[in-house]
Amino acid sequence: MVLREVSPLLVPLGGAVLLLLGGMLIWNRRLLRESRERKHVEQQLRDSEEALTETRRLAHIGWWQWDLESNRISWSDELYSIVGLSRETFTPSPDNFMTVVHEDDRAALGEKLDEVLDGKNNHYLTEFRIVRPDGEIRFINAFGKLYQGAKQPGRHFGGVLHDITEQKRAELALREKQHTLQTLLDNAPIGIWLQNGEGRLLFVNHAYCSSIGISEEQFLSVPHYAELYEKEAAGRCMLTDAEAMASTTPCTSYETVRFVDGKMHDLEIIKARLTDENGDVSGLIGLSMDITEKKQAEARLRHQAYFDDLTGLPNRTYLMEQLGKSLAQARRHDYFNALLFFDLDNFKIINDTLGHHTGDILLKEIGERLRQIVRTEDTPARLGGDEFVVIVSELGSDLDMAVSHSHQIAEKMRESLSRPFILGEHEHHLTVSIGISMYPMESGEDANDILKHADAAMYRAKETGRNTISFFLPSMQKAAEERLKLQNLLRHAISQEQMHLVFQPQYDQHGIIRGAETLLRWDHPQLGSVSPTRFIPVAEESGQILDIGIWVLREACRRLRQWQSKGLPIETLSINVSPRQFHQENFVEQVRTIVSKTGADPALLEFELTEGILIENAENVSRKMRELKALGFRFAIDDFGTGYSSLAYLKRLPLDRLKIDQSFVRDVLTDTSDALIVETIIAMASHLKLEVIAEGVENEQELDFLREKGCYHYQGNYLSLPLGSAEFEALLCMPREGAGDTLTPEGESLR
Repeated sequence: MVLREVSPLLVPLGGAVLLLLGGMLIWNRRLLRESRERKHVEQQLRDSEEALTETRRLAHIGWWQWDLESNRISWSDELYSIVGLSRETFTPSPDNFMTVVHEDDRAALGEKLDEVLDGKNNHYLTEFRIVRPDGEIRFINAFGKLYQGAKQPGRHFGGVLHDITEQKRAELALREKQHTLQTLLDNAPIGIWLQNGEGRLLFVNHAYCSSIGISEEQFLSVPHYAELYEKEAAGRCMLTDAEAMASTTPCTSYETVRFVDGKMHDLEIIKARLTDENGDVSGLIGLSMDITEKKQAEARLRHQAYFDDLTGLPNRTYLMEQLGKSLAQARRHDYFNALLFFDLDNFKIINDTLGHHTGDILLKEIGERLRQIVRTEDTPARLGGDEFVVIVSELGSDLDMAVSHSHQIAEKMRESLSRPFILGEHEHHLTVSIGISMYPMESGEDANDILKHADAAMYRAKETGRNTISFFLPSMQKAAEERLKLQNLLRHAISQEQMHLVFQPQYDQHGIIRGAETLLRWDHPQLGSVSPTRFIPVAEESGQILDIGIWVLREACRRLRQWQSKGLPIETLSINVSPRQFHQENFVEQVRTIVSKTGADPALLEFELTEGILIENAENVSRKMRELKALGFRFAIDDFGTGYSSLAYLKRLPLDRLKIDQSFVRDVLTDTSDALIVETIIAMASHLKLEVIAEGVENEQELDFLREKGCYHYQGNYLSLPLGSAEFEALLCMPREGAGDTLTPEGESLR
């Protein structure tokens, strides 16, 4: 009963107990879980601290802390290890802290600390050295900061020390190596430099700077090194830069640069390209050696080997080399050269009477005169003693002309050396005997053969009386003598009235005379009638053609004026002008003066020019032609088709007429090539609106062919021989309607 009464009270109480027990169980589990988590966190923290401690140890980083309130300093184990002390033997304090610092660094470090403690800065970063108990010096990178403690109230001063000794030693070792390398580079006997791909210099050594005469600052201050060089030298350097950048192997080049001393220096330069980690070309390294003195020494040795010490002329060794080359070139290009060999007549007497010193002075003077009179393309040399030679080059492919030209050069040399020499207070006269060997003459001859031939010719000149010129081959000697004789006789031909003009009529297709070509004739009292093909080349070579040309022009204008005054029907008087005459600077003025004085009508005068005149110095030729054209003169190309036949000058120059050369007309009936050439010239002239005239017409068949092809002006022996002035004037006086009955030289009618 009692139980029944109590049970209603026990039920709620039991539930509460159960709830309490359940809550305690949950709380206990939570505590266990938090405990495990805390232990895990603590373990992680310990692991982190151990890792941090190990990291600091491995990195040689120690920490320190100074409690400014209690004035106590604490160090980490690693810091003790860094300074080489232990906790048992050393207790850090403000008083003994500086004892570990190198005495030379204490003051500077003290200033850093004081700045923080005094409030000037709240931190510092510096480097200093410490001295360990065993005397070893270590390098320290230190950071310190003033802060307010969180768990420990008050001001604290703390920081870390990083042992950078190994780094410092590595840096010092590197700097020492760099210093050693720089010393080696600066004292190297060659210039060394580095440049990037854009040409900016990154490094130059002392040798290069001092050799060029430009400071390192100047070199490194410009965007491209070429700015420091002359334009031409810079261009050469950049060209070799490009070659080296493109090559996988070092490139050697030779460059010439003007140094600060104002002189040109020869450099031998080796350039090699630099590549980066990706293999891309990043720049160049260059090595430069000044080889100026070396080249000068080589030049001196070469000069000693190839040149005569006394006269400075090439010696026998050099001569034989050049003679071999000259022979090969003459064969390859099909022209003739000549070797002139001479010695002084009776030179031994000068040596015996005046002494060898005076003889040497004379030989030097001869060498100097030779240098002044020979052409730039010729080579004078001294064989030894009083023997000299001259290689005369490029005398042309015509042997007769080459012989004549070489004889003229030898004569000029003989005349120059015959002028008096002033030796001391005395005047001395010399003569020379000259031998000439033309080459190539035989297929198997060599340089030694040519020299022997010239030597033999020289001795022949001595045997014939000295002070003369002799050729190796008698036939050449005879031709040279004849040309020299002709040249001497030409000097008096005009003054002695041995020359006269003849006129070859020029006809149109109706047989009417339209004009004439002026031709020169020479009748000598002893030689008789001298062919123009014989004396005109001699006059050209000797320069006498200038006086002859002026005489021809003056005489032709005088005759033309006479025919004009008589009202004779002449439309054109053609006058041949030599290249040498036309290229005179004052040619136009000469023509203007003659025409003015004679009163000849320029509109009736036609200058016949060869194609060679038109090609040489075209601008000057064009100017002269246009000036004369403005005065009324006409122009024809003589012997058209035998020279350059360039369409360019046909279009550019103020021409009026083309003359078909007689060499084409002569074979026009038998040679299809010549017939085609004639047809082409006629068609070309028609297209360019130029007149065309054929010369050298010798028979009726040639005349018919030309007329059929469209050529309507002619001259030649079939139509009329060249006539004297009176005969030509009589022909002009004939009625024009009767011109068709003009007789040929054989007395037959034209038609």
